[in-house]
Amino acid sequence: MTRLATAVALALAAQVPAFAADPQPNMSPEARPVPYDPRGFAPDPSYADKPYDIGEQLRIYGGKSQVPNPRPMLELGRPMYQSGPLQPSGTGFGSKNPTAQAFSIYGDWRTGVARNNNGAGPTNVLATRLNLDMDWKLTATERVHAFLRPLDHNTEFTRCERGPGFE
Repeated sequence: MTRLATAVALALAAQVPAFAADPQPNMSPEARPVPYDPRGFAPDPSYADKPYDIGEQLRIYGGKSQVPNPRPMLELGRPMYQSGPLQPSGTGFGSKNPTAQAFSIYGDWRTGVARNNNGAGPTNVLATRLNLDMDWKLTATERVHAFLRPLDHNTEFTRCERGPGFE
């Protein structure tokens, strides 16, 4: 550790006189300064003769428009993916670890319908699954997260099958 500290101190000490004595930048021997050419810079173009047309600007993007952000089913505290100024964070864990608590529940519900024939006769199937994510955000990096699938049974989708043996 002391060797590293000594090496850093010597390297810094060697740089100070070089900057103080020489106005030229410290460059490798292979590098050469490029002469200044004022023609490389010009004023910004003027668009005074071209009036702004909102329709033409939207046409650039193929007529696309902003899509609203999807919102969680339940959202308490600081919202996700919103624009604008944020409310000041709390200091529940100290001033060096600001809190911005938020709790949200989001997820998806999947349903599928199928008619299968595996050679023993047709089978009709209706299956569904509900995925729920619960997220309690305490700080920018600490959170408690839970994932539930309340309609599943032993990792199987909830389903109804009607086949040849169905009565």
